[in-house]
Amino acid sequence: PEQELERWRHRVMDRVGANVALLARLVPELANLLGKIPEIEEIDPSKTQARFLNTVLLFLSTLATPERPLVIVQDDLHWSDPATNELFSEMVADPRLSDTTFLATFRANELESNPSLQKTLQIIRRQPSVSHFELGPLGSMALTEMVADSLSLPPERCPELARVVEQKTVGNPFFVEQFL
Repeated sequence: PEQELERWRHRVMDRVGANVALLARLVPELANLLGKIPEIEEIDPSKTQARFLNTVLLFLSTLATPERPLVIVQDDLHWSDPATNELFSEMVADPRLSDTTFLATFRANELESNPSLQKTLQIIRRQPSVSHFELGPLGSMALTEMVADSLSLPPERCPELARVVEQKTVGNPFFVEQFL
């Protein structure tokens, strides 16, 4: 409703102010949502990155509330450029984003050859609320159930096919799905 939209407009503008223009350059739809975007003050180029980072963090903290928590997913963190990794680690570490849950995925085998990812993970893992889950291949029982479910068959009829699928896919759920 328009009343709710107006409340969010004021909330964003009060919190982020004229710096919302930085975000509107990246996401032009924000201008449609927020209305007239104020002109942004030019600053020393050495301070632009810090201003941008602070603006993003303020904006996200405006969106995330206890009543409406925010979830941010960064898939394939190992393919992100260093600036994206830095932004993600800053978001995770920022106390203003306590109503935000972050989920990141990365390939462990990419860690050794990716110093930017190593640095990001070091920063992230220092946060007290961070949990780390390592996902491995599907076990035989889970793979049999996945094959059975995909083919609308009872699991008792699928163990042989499940063994073949496991040999071909090494139990990777994505590859299992593609193979089937």
